[in-house]
Amino acid sequence: MREIRFRAWDKKNKIMLTEVGVMDNKAVKLEDGEWGELLFFSGLIIMQYTGLSDKNGKEIYEGDIIKIKENHEVVFRGGCFMILNFPVSFYRKNDIEVIGNVWENPELLKSKEEIFSNIKKCITR
Repeated sequence: MREIRFRAWDKKNKIMLTEVGVMDNKAVKLEDGEWGELLFFSGLIIMQYTGLSDKNGKEIYEGDIIKIKENHEVVFRGGCFMILNFPVSFYRKNDIEVIGNVWENPELLKSKEEIFSNIKKCITR
């Protein structure tokens, strides 16, 4: 069974919170696995762990930018973690490398127009 974990991007302070618990529409900072400080949900972007790791053993979260020949964002769509309209689990672990995330490293991604253009090409092949 997949381990369910979360991290959060704090929009105000521009930092990534790596240990976050989510329950009843509330986010809580976890401290040594225990519930800690209550966080304001509206100021956070919550990301879920995919249950997978890259070729270096780094955990893959929603919003991560991974490299598979080119850089792509991991998104949650239709009940599944996806990369370019394919499930993350579709790719071999040795082909995937986490190189950043969309909040701390947006420069690693192509423009949205280029991404959608590439997705369209993949779909129409």
